[in-house]
Amino acid sequence: MVPWSIGEGFKEVLDEKIIKGYEPLAKTGKVAIGQLVMQGREHLVGITAQGKGLVLEILRYAHELRDPEPYFEKVDATAKSDAQMNTPRL
Repeated sequence: MVPWSIGEGFKEVLDEKIIKGYEPLAKTGKVAIGQLVMQGREHLVGITAQGKGLVLEILRYAHELRDPEPYFEKVDATAKSDAQMNTPRL
């Protein structure tokens, strides 16, 4: 629910709309695609049903992604500390 105070009548309408949007997504396992405007910028979003609620995730276009290589070029993939070697896997 929205963290700030809103009128009770509006809250009931909002709750009903969320329930109407949740049920079909939960039954079909599909993702709703939409647009969100935040800080004057439009974002492509995906909305999924998880648990008893809805999850909104901001999606990225390919040109918005950065190449990960510069961030990991200094990391030695073969070096492992003793603590990492003794950590049990789940």
